Amino acid sequence: MNISIATNFDNKLIDLVKQYGVTNLFGKLKNDFIGGGLEREHLDDIDRLKVENHVKYAHKNNMTVNYTLNSPCLGNDEFTYEGKQHIKELLDWLTEIKIDSVTVSIPALLRYIKKEYPNLEVKISSSVCVDSVAKAKRWVEFGADCIVLDPMVVNRNFKILKAIRDAVDIELELIVNNNCMYECPLLTYHQSYMGHSSRETDNKEIKYDFCYLNCSKKRVENPVNYLISDIIRPEDIGIYEALGYNQIKIIDRGTPIELMVIRAKAYFERRYDGNLLDLIQHFGYRDVSFPDEYLKNIYIDNKKLDNFMKKFEKGYCYLIGCGETCRHCHDYASEAINIDKSFQLKHLEAVNQALLEIENLAL
Repeated sequence: MNISIATNFDNKLIDLVKQYGVTNLFGKLKNDFIGGGLEREHLDDIDRLKVENHVKYAHKNNMTVNYTLNSPCLGNDEFTYEGKQHIKELLDWLTEIKIDSVTVSIPALLRYIKKEYPNLEVKISSSVCVDSVAKAKRWVEFGADCIVLDPMVVNRNFKILKAIRDAVDIELELIVNNNCMYECPLLTYHQSYMGHSSRETDNKEIKYDFCYLNCSKKRVENPVNYLISDIIRPEDIGIYEALGYNQIKIIDRGTPIELMVIRAKAYFERRYDGNLLDLIQHFGYRDVSFPDEYLKNIYIDNKKLDNFMKKFEKGYCYLIGCGETCRHCHDYASEAINIDKSFQLKHLEAVNQALLEIENLAL
């Protein structure tokens, strides 16, 4: 299994994970003309020289580097002369420092790259929601070298996973620790928000992340949502290998080095005996509680989930009334998840107050 992990461009990370089967690193500048999949609020300041040196060190250690250009919206700048000049300058730099591949969400950007930079491999972002054979084939027609599938839909739908794998002969990648709400209706809006928030041309002062607050509220209010999600535990990697998948992706780019090493090790060894939240907690999003507060106050006993996936291997949970006719995830959550009640109350009060501020048009 090839493992791709998020990088903060600190060479120390490479030294610590090279023993755990990591073959690829992905990341980007805090902001650039195109933007990416995380807003800049919780990312380290990184200059171009640091990126270049990190690429050199990665190659020295037999790792490739992917630069993320996966904002789903450029406000049509990609079709203007000035916008194309900015895109060209960024891509020229990436090829000069020998970036191996880029991740994109915009079809026109994919075509620009395949035409002008034929040696640069292009990966399609999960933000475009590839969750069917038809979508996968269309991106292959556009020239994609790899597709990151939509984890919120496909990660537990093995019929679709097999159909897509059988239908295309390019690389397919699975995000294992996305920890997002199942088939979240806010996804496309949230991706657009984060794309704009990571562009160097967008300097709006924003206090809250509306989408993330709504999702964190649902998780803390009812922790079963940690299991009604798209996560793939280290112990379950073999299920996906049997279907022909050999590339996994570990997020996110805000994760501290020490914890990213723990994540890489867990997926390399295919087991983790501690708090599953160590592997899936987000660090790159704007929230009313800090990531460390989650880790201190929520415990998901990973070993109590060893048989959790068996039900999903047998059928399609999306056809069943979750929490009504089916209580599978709820039953496991009651045994495996503990949450500190004072943290729960404090977090929910803060989220509700923030949402009231957002929803008030009288600024």
